[in-house]
Amino acid sequence: MKTLLSILATFVLWHTNAQNLVPNPSFELYNNCPYWAPIPSGGYPQYIVYSPNYDSFPSVLNWVAPLQNNGPAYFNICDTNVWGCGVPNNNFGHQFARTGKAYTGLYTFSHSNTNKSYKTFIEGRLNSQLLPQHNYHIEFYTSPGVLQGSHYYGGVYATDRIGAYLSDTMVLNNLGYTDVHLYKPVSVASPPGVFITDTSAWTKIEGIYTAHGGEQWITIGRFSDSIPERDTFLFNPDSVINIHDTLMYCFMFIDDVCVTDIGFNSIDTTICTGTFPVSLDQATATGNYVWNTGATSAAIAAEQPGIYWRLTTGDCIYHVDTFRVFPIPYVSLGPDKTVCKEPAYYINTGNQHFIHYEWNTGDTSCCVIADTTGTYYLTANNLCGISSDTIHLTVIEPCENCLVMPDAFTPNGDGHNDVFRAVARCQMNEYHMQVYDRWGVLLFTTSDPYSGWDGTYKGAQQDMDTYFYRITYTTGIPRAGQDKASGSFILIR
Repeated sequence: MKTLLSILATFVLWHTNAQNLVPNPSFELYNNCPYWAPIPSGGYPQYIVYSPNYDSFPSVLNWVAPLQNNGPAYFNICDTNVWGCGVPNNNFGHQFARTGKAYTGLYTFSHSNTNKSYKTFIEGRLNSQLLPQHNYHIEFYTSPGVLQGSHYYGGVYATDRIGAYLSDTMVLNNLGYTDVHLYKPVSVASPPGVFITDTSAWTKIEGIYTAHGGEQWITIGRFSDSIPERDTFLFNPDSVINIHDTLMYCFMFIDDVCVTDIGFNSIDTTICTGTFPVSLDQATATGNYVWNTGATSAAIAAEQPGIYWRLTTGDCIYHVDTFRVFPIPYVSLGPDKTVCKEPAYYINTGNQHFIHYEWNTGDTSCCVIADTTGTYYLTANNLCGISSDTIHLTVIEPCENCLVMPDAFTPNGDGHNDVFRAVARCQMNEYHMQVYDRWGVLLFTTSDPYSGWDGTYKGAQQDMDTYFYRITYTTGIPRAGQDKASGSFILIR
C-alpha cells in the first residue's frame, strides 16, 4: 500500500535587499566647492580635514581625514580651474568621475629628498554597525593621478596593497606632518605585487570581510608600518627618474565606496517539482551572472535535483542566490516477491532524493537487508513532503539460482554496500562481468567474481542513476554451455 503527502510549490525566502552602508559613497554631496588656493610656491586643492568629533565637513560631506596634518583632496566638476580641483581636469591629470561628478584623492606614497614622507587617508562612519559573523562585500574604485608638471616634481610611482580598514572606533592620529604612517590589518586590499598604473580607467578593489560585530568606521588608503624601500614600488613609465628627484609619490583617485551585507542580498528558494527540467530564474538584481554549473545567463534549466547557486555582481551588487531543487517524494519498493536468503536481498527506494528514512525494522538508511519473511514498511521524506510504501517478501533457503544480483548499492564510503558485485552461492568458473551506463559506455569489467564496481569511471564518481550489467559464467554443476545474467541496478548517493 502506497501513501503520499507532498506539497507542489516553490518556497522563496526573501532577504531584504541591503543598502550600501557607506554615506555619500560617490562624494557627490558637499558644503563648499573645492578650490585651488594660490600661494607663492604653487597651489593645493581643498583638503578633507581632520575632525575628531566627526562634525567638520568644509568640502565633501561625511568624509574626514584620520591624520591631523595630512588631508586627502576633493575634486568636483564645480571647480572650473584647469589646474584646480575640477573634474575631469585638475592638477593631478585628466580623469572623469566613475559615476556622478566628483571623487576624492590621496597619497599612498610620498617622499622627498629632504626625507619627509607621508601618506593620506579618508575615513567615514557607516550608516549602521556591522553584525557579528555576517559576511560583507566591500568595494571601491581607484585610478592613478599624475601631478601636472611632474618632470620637476619628481618621480611618479605606483603602489600595491591599497585597501580599506573596518574598525569599531574612529582612526585618529594627531602627530606632525611628516613620517606619519598608519599600520592596520586591512579588511580588503589589492594584492601584493599588483601595481595599478592605468591612468585612463578605474580599477575595482573588492573582497569579502567577516565582521566580528560593532565595526562602524571605514578608512581607505595604503596601510603600512613605514615607507618601504624605493625598489618595492613600480616606476610609472611616463615619468623620468633620476637621483635628483625632489618628490617621489603615488597619488590615487578614489570613487564609489560600497559596503553591503551579503546575507541580506540573496534569496533562498526551495523548488518542489514532479518533472524536469525546471527553470531557475528568480533574480534579485541585474548584473553579471555566474552559476555553479558554469553558466553565465540570468536563468538556467535544472535537469535533475540538486543545489544550484548563482552569483550576481555589479556596481555595489554582490548577491548569492541559492536554489534547492527536490522531486516530489515517491517511495516505491516494488511488488511483493520471493527471494533467496543467501545472498542477502536488499530493499531499496529507487533513484530518490530523500532526507530522512524510517523503516519498520528501525533502520534509518536508504536500503535494508531482508533476511526473514515478512512485511517491510518505509516512510521517507524531503522538504517537499512524505511518502511511504510496503512490500511483502518471502525468504527461502536454499535457492537453486547460483547467482544473485543486488538491485542497488551506495558507494558512500561507510563500509556498507559500497561495491556493486555479484553474490554467488556456488563455485564460479570462467566468470566475466561488465557494467555499462545508460548510453552503452563500458564503465567496468572484471573476471574476478569477488571483485565489484565502486561507482567510479576513470577516477571520477558517477552520478546517481540506473546502470546495467552483463555476466557470463560457468559453474561446478554439470550443465551444458555458459550461464548468463543481465539486468539493471541503481547507484544511490
